[in-house]
Formats: sequence, structure tokens, C-alpha cells
Amino acid sequence: MDRREFIKTTTYCTGLLAAPGLLYADFEPVLSHPFEPKHDSYDCELLIVGGSSAGTAAALTAGRLGLDTVLVMRAPRDLGGLPTNGLNPDSDMPVRCIGGFALEMDVLGRVATGLEIEDTKYVVPPHEMFEYFLREFEKLPNVTILADYYPAAVHKDGTQVTGVLFRHRKDVAKKLNVNAKITIDAEIEGDVAYLSGVEMTLKREGKVPSDDPTRNMEYSAGEIYTPIRGALGGGEPLPQSTFKADEVARTMGWSGMLVLERHETKSPDNPWVLTVPPAGYNKKDYEWVKGLGGVKLGKNHYRFSADIHSSFVEGWKLPDGRHCLESMNIADREAIERKHQARLLCVIYYAQHELGHTHWGLSSKTFREGMPAKYTLADYGTTTKAGNVPLASLIYMREGRRMVNDHVLGGKFMEDQGTEALYQKDYWHPRSFYFNAMNIDIHGVTHRTVEGSGPEGLQVPRFINPNYGVCCIPFDVCIPRPKEATGLLVASAGAYTHQAYSAFPRMEPGRFQIGAGCAHAAAVALRDDVLPHETDIEKTQLLGLSRTGQGIVYFDDAMPGSWGHTIDQMLGARGVPLHNAQGTWISETEFSNAQAVECLKHLFLTYAEKPVSKRTFKSAVKPLAGSENADSAATIWGTVLPAVSKLAGFTDSEAYETLFEAWRRAGFINADSVVPAQTPLGFADFKRLLFNVLYAEKSPEGPYPVETGDAVLRDTFNRADESLQKPEYGMAYRAEGGWKLAGGSAVPENSEADSLLWAGDVPGGFIASCDLFLEQTQTEACAGLALLVDGTDDLYRFVLRTDGFDVLAQLEKVRGTLAEILLSKRLQTMQRGFTLRLVRSQISLRCALGHEFIGNHPLPGDKKITAVGLFNAQGRANHFNNFEIIRRG
Repeated sequence: MDRREFIKTTTYCTGLLAAPGLLYADFEPVLSHPFEPKHDSYDCELLIVGGSSAGTAAALTAGRLGLDTVLVMRAPRDLGGLPTNGLNPDSDMPVRCIGGFALEMDVLGRVATGLEIEDTKYVVPPHEMFEYFLREFEKLPNVTILADYYPAAVHKDGTQVTGVLFRHRKDVAKKLNVNAKITIDAEIEGDVAYLSGVEMTLKREGKVPSDDPTRNMEYSAGEIYTPIRGALGGGEPLPQSTFKADEVARTMGWSGMLVLERHETKSPDNPWVLTVPPAGYNKKDYEWVKGLGGVKLGKNHYRFSADIHSSFVEGWKLPDGRHCLESMNIADREAIERKHQARLLCVIYYAQHELGHTHWGLSSKTFREGMPAKYTLADYGTTTKAGNVPLASLIYMREGRRMVNDHVLGGKFMEDQGTEALYQKDYWHPRSFYFNAMNIDIHGVTHRTVEGSGPEGLQVPRFINPNYGVCCIPFDVCIPRPKEATGLLVASAGAYTHQAYSAFPRMEPGRFQIGAGCAHAAAVALRDDVLPHETDIEKTQLLGLSRTGQGIVYFDDAMPGSWGHTIDQMLGARGVPLHNAQGTWISETEFSNAQAVECLKHLFLTYAEKPVSKRTFKSAVKPLAGSENADSAATIWGTVLPAVSKLAGFTDSEAYETLFEAWRRAGFINADSVVPAQTPLGFADFKRLLFNVLYAEKSPEGPYPVETGDAVLRDTFNRADESLQKPEYGMAYRAEGGWKLAGGSAVPENSEADSLLWAGDVPGGFIASCDLFLEQTQTEACAGLALLVDGTDDLYRFVLRTDGFDVLAQLEKVRGTLAEILLSKRLQTMQRGFTLRLVRSQISLRCALGHEFIGNHPLPGDKKITAVGLFNAQGRANHFNNFEIIRRG
């Protein structure tokens, strides 16, 4: 039975449990599944090994990009990684700023649960996420998923990885061979990289004396004791700490996790309460247990983890004392998994039967999609009144193997700027392909203590020190040394220090992003017919930015999917602008020559992969740097265009009119006539010009043209938080409902009613645009641009509405309480950030989202538009950025 037929015929848990007479139906192990191989050998463009969060994101991203992809997992229920096995996705910052695949999971969580979700986290029950992945892969016939196999050997032609030999985890005599042009090792264990001959480590680094203050601030390996602080140790290390590097493998582990369901009443007859003690249960071993609970996953589901002390590395040792990852025997690995699950079940049994917490039970929905279970309650000698129950396939490993190469993440990649901001745009890196979404926390590895301390290593240094930044992750940390292996990308087991672990793949948003990023890189390499280590990183960045809105550097006004996001991300990773993204803004109307020179210096010298010569730079910026009062002199077109043209190698001409025409013909500028050389150039247009000349040729969307003409209004909202009264350029706003500036965005102050922010009179033709991010709980978000027509009661709205997973783009004519839909287009996308563009000509209104045309609606030129503004519907306060109105002839 293939995957599509399986999905059509399988009865899911939600339907099964609702059927009369089947409320407590026993779980029956399934003997087959849709991911069974039909052949002994497969050929593909891209092989992805591991059903982790990174592996699933990589496979789904590659499939959507049209790559012939094979995903091989150890068990059918591994698909989706930890979020489908009991661990909720988590982040220390708004997922809006992260974008990409993590944002897709955020939307899934909101739509699936209907929960009000705070800005810093998102949750979704595992069964909802797993079923979503099944549906999404059903749409991709170019993706083949195979399960119950683990990597046993790697095929190489010289240094190039050409395929992987897998063995069946239950019958090692059964083999599966997959040949691929490019392979992504997405397992946290890093087995494929290890088998490929890549240098790997399971040892933690010691503290290294360094001039780099970030290395001196990091805790490290060896014996580390910290004062007891709450449940965890914390604070400065005690004198008994050694800080010496490991001599044997001692990476950290973590406990198993399960999803619990909370029932309305306490009763031993609740169907999912354990009725038999798990094998080996000893009541005295669990007297420390206080109760059950966890992170909420939907209405009455919770993620449950037994206790932090399960993270000790002793729990991950084999009987002979070796770290479990030092064994390539799959049976050894699964024995460790069963050990952690057994402990978890014993905790649950103790809480239910000794503490009377019988309102908590195993989930009636999770792991019940008709897949064969990797483990069940029967494997542990216990059951419930409802019968046997399938359990999670994966155990959350805190840290596994790490690759060693010449681009190890650590130290200055996690630079501390020394401000009080919790999130700092920390280290700019031109080869960044995602950024960390999690503060560092390092948990314990042994049970040893000294007087006054917690268990050795139990500390969360970066949580208690708020000055930790958000570091860019360079693509190079996922590439082995070419002399060791080529044709291979290493995701979760990439090159990072022990200290930097949580800055690399620590939590699920990061794991999702790194998997999707590796798929973007593989797609670029395959299309350019090069190996991954030769991938054009700019193309990789642009593909992720334009197709999925993936963030590569932190800005707290980010709106993934919009034009502004793509431009800001590409330049931001290269130091433009070089400032803390929280509260320090470059003025749009006071952008000076000195600031322009500083930006050009970062872009073409400091953070450039191929910097121009210092002589060329000095010559190009001389008219800017040498101008009178350069620090305060406003930047103008006539000095910037020649400087940028020379630095970018765009044209040799120095005549301004000739340069302007060349930029216009290239599609970088929308203009009917030459803009006078003395015209002031705002910071937003400066960035757009830079992006176009440097990246438009590689961008999937082409250039993002600068609109010239008589500006009615320009506002980027990049200024201190306050009540919103006036734009950066243009007449004061007229607000219906209060509006405020918050983190570089315009946001309505009242979400209980419709809000409008009006600009002034706009006669004749014009183009109005803004960047918009839709915040939502379920399907209530609605916002966009609005127009008032003189002499009528008509209000025109070009709006976006969330409709489940989709977004509706609509042009509406509103009169009183009645709304007539004039244009409508459904967008099947999980993105929530867009650039809205509304063009008024003599005959019509033209609606577009970025480069995508939505439609035209007749609107004769004799209908005068008296105001253009931002519209936010009641129900949710959405984010607006880069509002602009330009008159056209």
C-alpha cells in the first residue's frame, strides 16, 4: 500500500474514538505502513537521512522546490521529529522575526488549537502536527519516504558521498541502498557524517583563555559547580570548578517526553490511567515526584517530561561505560530509548497511584494515526483500561555528535554587545542562512556536588545573563572539510562548540530552520551543478527569503514574506545597518553622507566575502566622505548613485544622467524622467538601490524597483516607541482609533474595533504600498490598505484575510455596513507577511502582493481619492511597515 492510498483509507484516532461502542478501543499494532520500500535500491537528486525536525523540514522544503527527494527514517512515526513525539516547538523570541518553516509551524499551531498564543512561543498537539505533515507530503509525488531503516555504510567516489547503505532496524540482514547527488545528514547523532569519514566529536571543550570576551564568559566542560539557585544551579562558578576539557565522550542527554491528557475528574476508571506497574517499578525510587503536568499543547493536552535529572550523561551510557553514540549497533541505541521511556512511565504510575493524580492519563489521540508503533505500553509490562497504547518514537537528546571543521560556531559568532536588551542583532555574517532563536542553557552531566552547590553542571548561564545576543549561523558550519567528504550537508550534528550548542540547533525553530536552509542550499547546488561546499550562498539566502521568508539576521520589525524583509535581511547580514535592532534607528529623512559611507564600508569591506580594494573604496566614497559637514549633510542621489555604481562594478560611467538611465533600464528604478541629482535619498531607497545592484540578478523575484516621483508620504516607522501622530515625511496622520509605534512597526492600539490611519489628499494617479504582517489566533486577522472616494460614502479596501491555513487577498467596496467583494484570490500559503501594492491609474485600481498580480478593478479617473490609509479590522492588532504613497502622472 503506498502513502497516498494509506492516507485515504486509514481511520484516524479522532474518528475512531468518536464512533459509538469504540470509545475505549484497544490499540492494535499495525503490521504495515505506507513508508515500506518497494525496491532494494533508489536513485534521487537529494537524500535526507533522519525524520528529525530538521529532516522533515528539509524534505518538505525540497519537495516544494521540485527536487527528486528520498527521506529515510528509523521508524514511521519519526516523521516530523520531536514536535510530533511530545515536544512542543519553542523559541525565546517572536516567531514572526524568525520566519520560514518555523513560522509555518506557528500558523499550524494557532489554527489547529485556537489557543491565544503569546509572542514568544507556539504550541501544537503532536497528533495535529503529524497529520499535517502527512497531508503536506501527500501533495508531493516527488518525495519518497522510507522508514524502519538506519544508516550502516556510506558510498563514496573519492571524497564525494554518492549514496548510503541502510539496514532494517529489526532485521539487519535486510538492506536498502539509496544513491543521491547530494545527501543531508539530518540526524542529531550525525551517523552519516561519521560513516563518511568526517571528523566528529562527543567531547566537550574546556575553557579557553582568549582575548574574545565571549569565550571567557562561556561556561564549559569539566567539573563545574554553581551555587544553588531555585531548581537549578546558577550564578558564577564556584572555586572547585576545573573547566578542563573532556577526556572521554560526555555530551549531554535528555529524558523522554510524552503527551498527557487531563480529564475533568479524578477517577481510577479514567481509560488512559496505567493499571499495572511498569516492569522494574520500585516505589521508593520515585518519592521525589510531586505531580504531573507540563507545557500546554492544545485544549487539554500537555507535554510532560519526568525531571531534569534525567539529563545526566550517566543515563546515556551503555553497560560497558561507553556513551551510547559510540556504538553503531542500533539495538544499543534503542535500549537507551527504552530506558528513558521506562523511567517516564514509572513516574506517571507513581503520580497516578501514590499521589492520586488520576485526572492525568496518556493521550487518547497522540500516536494513533494507524502507523506501527516503535514502542507500546506492552513493551514495558503495563497497560491501561483502554488497552495497549503506542508511545513516542524519539527521545529528546540534548546534544549528540558534533562535526569538527574550519568554521566552528562559537566565540565571536555569539558576541555580546553589552547592552541590557535580551535580543541583540549580535554578529553579522554574510554567509548566514538562519539565526538562533534560543538563549543558551547548559544542563548537568553528573550527580557530583560540592558544599553549597547543585549537581555539577546544572546551570543556565545565558538565561540569568540577559546580555546574550541572537547570533547568525553561517552556512559553513554545515559543510564538512572538502578533503574529508563532499556532496554532504550536516544539519543537526554540524560544527559548533559545546558552549554554542543551544545557539545552533537547540530548539525546534532552529532545527526547522537549519533543515530548510540545507534544502535551499542543496537546491541551488543541484541547479548550478556544483557540490554543496561550492554553493552560491547569496542564491541560497535569496531562495529562502523569497520562497519561505526565512530569517538570516535578527530585526524585531521583521515581516517575513515582504519586500522589506528580503532587502533588510540580505543587507543586515552584511552590517547594513550596523546597530542594535531594538530601539536604535537610522532616520529616514535625516540619513547623512557619513551614515551612507559607514554602510558602504560594512557592505563592501568589513563584511564582504570578496571586498573591494581600499583604494577603490576610498575613491568611490570620496564625494560622500569629503563633502562639507558630512556628518549632518543629507544624502542625495547625485553622490550615492556614482559611488554605489563604482563599488558594485555596475558601470564605468560617472555622468549622473547616464548612470540613472542605466539603473532605470536594468529595472532598478521606476521613473518616467531623471530624478534631479540634488534630490534627497532616504535610507529605505538607499537600501533598495543597494539590494537591486548587488542581488537582483540572483533573486528569484528579480529587482525591487525604487519608486520615484512626488512623495505624498514615506514612513518606515523606524523610531522610538510612542503614539503615532506624524510620518517621517508627509502631513500628519488622521487616525480613526489610536495607533502606536512598537518595535519599528505601526500597530493599532485598539483591536476591539476597526482602525484606520489616513494620509492626506491624493489627486490623480498614485501608487500606495505597505508591508503587512497578519497576527492571528484562528481565522480572524484582516488588514490592508484603504481608499476614500470624494463625494460618496464609498470606502475601498485592499485587504488580506486569514482563512484557516490560507490567506484571501480581496478588494472590497464598503458602504455603511455592507461590503461588496470586487476581486478575490486565495493564496495557499502559511506565510503571513506581504507587501501590498495598490496602483491608481486613469482607468482602474491595480492590486498586487509584491510581484504577484491579484487583479484590476475599473475606477474612472474622475473619481477623486481624498485619502489613502492603513486599515486594521477588529479582532487582532496586526503589524505594518514601510508605508509609502507616490504620485504618478
